[in-house]
Amino acid sequence: MIVVKTLENIELKLLIDFNKLMYYKRINVEENIKHKMDNPFAKNPFDEIIIAKDHEDIVGQIGMMPSKFLYNNNEYNAFWGIDYIVKKEYRGTATGIILVKKALKKEYHFGMGLSDSSFKIVTILGEKTIGYLTKYLKIVSFFDVFSNLFYTKKLKKDFIFPEQIKLENSNFVKLNYANQIKTNGYWNTNTLEFIRDEKFIEWRFFYQQDKYYIYKHYSNKKTDSNAYFVIRPIVWKN
Repeated sequence: MIVVKTLENIELKLLIDFNKLMYYKRINVEENIKHKMDNPFAKNPFDEIIIAKDHEDIVGQIGMMPSKFLYNNNEYNAFWGIDYIVKKEYRGTATGIILVKKALKKEYHFGMGLSDSSFKIVTILGEKTIGYLTKYLKIVSFFDVFSNLFYTKKLKKDFIFPEQIKLENSNFVKLNYANQIKTNGYWNTNTLEFIRDEKFIEWRFFYQQDKYYIYKHYSNKKTDSNAYFVIRPIVWKN
């Protein structure tokens, strides 16, 4: 019998083992799960993880990442649905649908990174689409692409990011601390804006050294700004 429920403290080890099995290419699975549970918006992190169990085995899950957003000066709780996955032998059953139904009961639920089949399921069950994310890939050198297909030696590349990037009318400066970003200003009406306060920025981008690099915008008039962008370097096939 399949039971869909929120995670309990004593089931954390089962959850970690399930993720190591299902996401076998990921590294630092346990650390990643515990970091997500440290989300500053989470009141009780165990309440934000929904699992499907068959007897004592976890066979499916949806992680719920708490967030907050502002809309016309009113603050609302929100939840991102992440790591929605079901064991292969249970994918023809109602397990995935029951998981989604429970996740959609969270007020203001947002799906993220859904596969085509997952997208169809959540759409049928009432999830609304408000936008799309598009990834752009630029090939710097076709020679490198083809040479790496036949070159198996692992390469270690040292990425050097400049302290500042100067443009014609502005300047971007690399940040070292979350409090260097002012996050107390939200100005738009009729626009949904996710809250990115200091605690969230610290948790999201500064928890691991050299994983992310943040650049903040300054104009040539030396005026401060809330505009910033984040870089995450990834080595793919050397």
